[in-house]
Amino acid sequence: MIALSIRQPYAGALVAGWKDTENRTRMLSLRGRFLIHAAGQLHSSGQHAFDEVEHLAGQKVPLLGAPGQATEWTLGAIIGVAELQSAHRGCDGTCSPWAHPGSVHHQVVNARPLRLPVQCPGRLHPFTPDAATLAALKEVWPR
Repeated sequence: MIALSIRQPYAGALVAGWKDTENRTRMLSLRGRFLIHAAGQLHSSGQHAFDEVEHLAGQKVPLLGAPGQATEWTLGAIIGVAELQSAHRGCDGTCSPWAHPGSVHHQVVNARPLRLPVQCPGRLHPFTPDAATLAALKEVWPR
């Protein structure tokens, strides 16, 4: 199964079901089910990313890395599963509020968290986790 690394807080917003669009500079050929990997670093826009998520979701993003943190707010791990349904360039006024201008908008549906995060190094491009990681995923797959 293919995984996509996404920086927090956007990875958590996807898994929580708040965010329905993944913005990328390029069109991904991937369609169907994929793993959501929360990158080891926060989004480069810093506080702006947290403010955007809180504004669009109408929810407060919890402090990342806090003890007992919910799976969707972990760093450096596979945190959930979702489906990539379609993708398009540009907006005609019907795009999601999560769509960033100038990006390719990948429509994400049926996102849900794993029961526990599975630590795993990420990659810049879509990747297949190693066999040990895939085996660990079977133990925490959502019900």
